[in-house]
Amino acid sequence: MTTGTLKGRILLWVGVVNALVFIAAGAVLLLNAKFAVRTEVLAARDSAVALIQSSLAAGAQTGLAGLAQPRHVRILLPDGPAPDAAPDIIDADAAPDWFLRWVAPEIAPVEIIPPQGAAGRILVLAEPHDEAAEVWEDMTALCVVWGLAALVQMALLALIVGQALRPLQRLNSVLGALEAGDLSARAGGVGTAELAPMARRIDALAETLAMEQQSRRQIARRLLDARDSERCQIARDLHDELGPRLFGLTVAADAIARADLPEQKPHLDTILSHVDSIRSINRRVMAAVRPVTLDRMALPDVVRDLVGDLVDLHRNVQIDLSVAPDLPQGGESIALTIYRAIQEGVTNALRHGGAGHVQICLQRTLHDQKEAIRLVLRDDGRGLAQGWRKGSGLMGMGERAEAIGGQFGVTDRPGGGVELGLLLPVAA
Repeated sequence: MTTGTLKGRILLWVGVVNALVFIAAGAVLLLNAKFAVRTEVLAARDSAVALIQSSLAAGAQTGLAGLAQPRHVRILLPDGPAPDAAPDIIDADAAPDWFLRWVAPEIAPVEIIPPQGAAGRILVLAEPHDEAAEVWEDMTALCVVWGLAALVQMALLALIVGQALRPLQRLNSVLGALEAGDLSARAGGVGTAELAPMARRIDALAETLAMEQQSRRQIARRLLDARDSERCQIARDLHDELGPRLFGLTVAADAIARADLPEQKPHLDTILSHVDSIRSINRRVMAAVRPVTLDRMALPDVVRDLVGDLVDLHRNVQIDLSVAPDLPQGGESIALTIYRAIQEGVTNALRHGGAGHVQICLQRTLHDQKEAIRLVLRDDGRGLAQGWRKGSGLMGMGERAEAIGGQFGVTDRPGGGVELGLLLPVAA
């Protein structure tokens, strides 16, 4: 369920409160308007009645025709025209009917009987519509002013809330960077006093995570060095111990063969076959434990030798290699990591992706202002399957890269296939 932004909710609630206040104020204004119009019209009618009565008492009935028509009142004389109507400043038709029905009161006319000797009667009628129209105009103007003030208030509130939430957005971006693995992100100082403790705690958390990561990398690096050292020792033992013994068996078998014992020849052939099998297995195990070329060649030559073996092994696949001439010479851990990454990448491209073309690029670059080596391996295979997860080989490559202080990733290529990327700082 989407709850909306905090800024939107604040503006919504302020708008709701303004609307409720506007409705309540409008109701109060309507009630007051009804009372005010009735009071005003009654006062005008009573004033007109008093004026007529005073004129009649003075014997000036004949002059009533020239009497100015008061506001909100209409005077009907028994004979002759009514007094001149006072000009209406407000158009009574400007107010809607519902407002006139609500505000304009029903006021009974006043009948004045002239003194004896005068004919007819004088009617004083209340006319509240012009007063109601005037009140409507005032209320309309007030609503317009209120609406403009509410818009200005909402705009200012949006600006103020946006300014107040900006530090939160900054803290959120820092947390996002930390979540993405950028432990150098810091919140720093914020201008909002209430958020300053949160910013300090986030920075303290980032410092702790960075220290833990550095400690974990150091431990992983020591474990990696110990493992590589152990592998190197195993490969050396296989070469120095098992190799001479296999050679001794071969020499002994040849000596027996020269003894001219025909009945022993099938057994000698079996022994020599087993020796050759053990020798092949020994070479394969030594290559898997630690490639012997790492001790004999520079990194570019090691990579070229590996790619040459892969080309010979997969004749139906095009494998292109590009090695920068200024490639720095990293340590043994870097060379072994690159070696294993190329092995794993090509194997996965052919086994899982069905690729027919693999491109391998090894170049010099900079990472955090430090010299580094970048390996990019691209293929034209089927790409990563849906729900794909890293296998043990790729997970091991990621762990090796992280232990050395580098980065490792596998992504789908836009045009199809997979791209494997490895970045290793030389000074790590």
